[in-house]
Amino acid sequence: MNAFLSDGDISLRPVERRDLEQLRRWRNDPELRSRTREWKPLNLHNQMQWFDRISDPKRKNHMFVLMHSEIAIGVIGLCGWNDHDRHAEISFYIGYMEYRGKGFMKRALALLIAWGFQQGLHRIWAEIYDFNVPSIQLLERLGFSYEGRQRQHAFRDGRFVDSIMMGLLASDRKAA
Repeated sequence: MNAFLSDGDISLRPVERRDLEQLRRWRNDPELRSRTREWKPLNLHNQMQWFDRISDPKRKNHMFVLMHSEIAIGVIGLCGWNDHDRHAEISFYIGYMEYRGKGFMKRALALLIAWGFQQGLHRIWAEIYDFNVPSIQLLERLGFSYEGRQRQHAFRDGRFVDSIMMGLLASDRKAA
């Protein structure tokens, strides 16, 4: 399976070209898309451009497919990794509704966060739209703190929504 990180039940493997059609289908689901920065449907060309960006070693993005029982169920990553400031943005979603709320993403995030700090990150941050309460609560359970609100930052489903900024420091994890 070519796992990068695993807890024995779930694993993370790097995103590959063969994943792009499935990822496009997930990202084009209106409910899932409303919670991401994508505001319009994606085509395969868009996915290929995204893959080329995340695969560029100069940009230092680490994107993984979340696997459970040999089934791809979601995507998780540390994006915009900044070696000088030692921070990265965490990005995540589960594509299949039936796998949400079962603890798979919490375990995957814990694996990736631990790895990121082992690689020398000082801070991992996230931007979550204010209506995405499950993701905000998930990050809080993992130790992330509320850092601020960008008011009416995005236009989703016919209305402006706030972005909630959250962060986790390496020292927060050591204190827990």
